[in-house]
Amino acid sequence: MAAPIPLASVEAIEKEHTLLLRPAPGEPLRLLSLDGEGRWLRAQGETWYAKRGLDSRVLMKERSGGRWQARRLPPDEAAALHHQIHRWLSGLAQVAPAQGWTERVQRWVEAAAAWTPRRLAAEADRYRHVYGRIPILPPDLYNAIVIQATRGCSYNQCSFCTFYHGIPFRPLAPEEVEAQIEGLRVLYGKDLERHLKLFLGDANALVLSQKRLEQLWQVLERHFAIDPDAAFGEPRWDEQGRLRVEGVYTFMDAFNTRHKAPATLAWLAAHGLRRVYIGMESGSDRVLRFLTKVGTGRDVVQAVRAFKAAGIAVGVILLAGAGGRELQEEHIAHTAARVNEMGLGPEDAVFFSPLVVEPGGSWLARARQEGVTPLDAEEIEWEIREIRARLRFGPGPAPRITRYELREFIH
Repeated sequence: MAAPIPLASVEAIEKEHTLLLRPAPGEPLRLLSLDGEGRWLRAQGETWYAKRGLDSRVLMKERSGGRWQARRLPPDEAAALHHQIHRWLSGLAQVAPAQGWTERVQRWVEAAAAWTPRRLAAEADRYRHVYGRIPILPPDLYNAIVIQATRGCSYNQCSFCTFYHGIPFRPLAPEEVEAQIEGLRVLYGKDLERHLKLFLGDANALVLSQKRLEQLWQVLERHFAIDPDAAFGEPRWDEQGRLRVEGVYTFMDAFNTRHKAPATLAWLAAHGLRRVYIGMESGSDRVLRFLTKVGTGRDVVQAVRAFKAAGIAVGVILLAGAGGRELQEEHIAHTAARVNEMGLGPEDAVFFSPLVVEPGGSWLARARQEGVTPLDAEEIEWEIREIRARLRFGPGPAPRITRYELREFIH
């Protein structure tokens, strides 16, 4: 996207607390969306799509040879895109009165033009002040309001995962969570109203004791009204000045669920926990040992059934390519078998996450040590198709089945 973005006649559409700008046909920029503060959210051309994160990093997806390739832009390319979009918005703000827009839309565009590339770059510092870093989220919760109840991962020994390396695990005290929420209110600004879900980070916040969970929920409920009907329109704020959100979501280490009493799970469900995301990775106990996971595939089945019995939905994450070529058939057969035992329904989800092998990482070192051959991209895709073909659900509607592309994460 080397060509500058020219000024053109533009259609403006207000939608869900964002402003969509559609330039005239034939321009390099096909679509630009602005958040409630006027910061650009998404930009789209004919063969590319860009998304800006809260810290103003940029994920770019480009179409080449009939496929979309995703990458996070290096700082110089991200800065160039910020400058291009800012030039276009600055020109548009100058002629906004001639566009025939409402005064509200004109103010929105003027606010967008005030977001200079330097101001956007400073968002990274504000983000780090609030969060430090968010290593990963479930793919359907990239737009959630993240509340870090813990930092790091309480296990942090899985051979395929590097997200929490160098981050000591610790629970955050209630006053730290309180300060974080105050900080994110400033970070999001008016755009906070666009977000309908809370996500408790980092890796497995539910390992907290019942006492700590109750203290955490007291903080959450001072700032947010957890209301399943929040998604169905206004008002977004309740009479106490709390943002209405439809529920709470989090990752969960399934092998720790056996420490949670049914009464605790029922309490979490009653207080708005809607779904937990569980990294089963594989139903094969041999593959789980190879991944240095603690427990068995049936431990995960037991955990899923415990959550569902309490009225909490699940998102089961499967690691495609986890066992390499040598353990592939067992991985396929046992993974499908364990998922079929879970009793999943339409409120649940199954995610296929292709293995990302980090050079020098412990998965690759262990594979070399044990004679396991990594799969190539085509073999991983074949594996996903084979597992899907063996899944059996019912009676009733099946769970959602989708991809979990780690390279496409941006918060």
